[in-house]
Amino acid sequence: MSELSRRSGVPAPTIKHYIREGLLPEPAVRTSPNMAYYDAGLVNRIKTIKELQRSRFLPLKVIKDILDGASAGPDDENAVNAIAKVLKDTSPTVSMRREQLIESGVPADDLDWYKAEGIAVPEEVDGEEVYKGDDLSLIQTVNRARAAGITEEILPRETLKPYRDMVSQLTRFEVAMFRKDVLPIADQDLERIVEESISIGERLIVLFRRKSLIPQLTALLDDESAS
Repeated sequence: MSELSRRSGVPAPTIKHYIREGLLPEPAVRTSPNMAYYDAGLVNRIKTIKELQRSRFLPLKVIKDILDGASAGPDDENAVNAIAKVLKDTSPTVSMRREQLIESGVPADDLDWYKAEGIAVPEEVDGEEVYKGDDLSLIQTVNRARAAGITEEILPRETLKPYRDMVSQLTRFEVAMFRKDVLPIADQDLERIVEESISIGERLIVLFRRKSLIPQLTALLDDESAS
């Protein structure tokens, strides 16, 4: 795995994620729990996957279909491209090397954990790990919270996983609704509608969260009093 990572320029945790998602086969030969042999031909496939993620922001499922010879429907591909463009245009353009983040106060073991869990995965640039876009913003958000007194005891990093998982469920609902109700009538306004939809969705999440904080706290206290 370390050699496959070195040749492809893609971190081992990212390659393992590709394997779990079915974009890469399991190792050709596994000699022990910690030793396996991978087909050298996988290097080009890994580079292609990473490039499609980087340049077109395609989700892994669509990349898998492309590499396996299948093709997404034209409407779906247009939607993916439109969403990718909006996300690229609205994402921060600043990047930071791993060493710079550590110097700014981000614990090295936090970066390792983010990477292993797929929370924030760096790109390999000239042999260095570089964080960009929303991944960098996420790391900096947690680091600012730590500086403001929201310690690891108050907000354990493991809490980020249920946040991610619950937001992913909501996003899945949004995407399904978009494909069913919006995509068929979007036509030439697709990019504008995507941009507005993303903005509205993000605002709705904030507003509904604010509205639910007190009711949820009250319900929790009532449940504890009843028990």
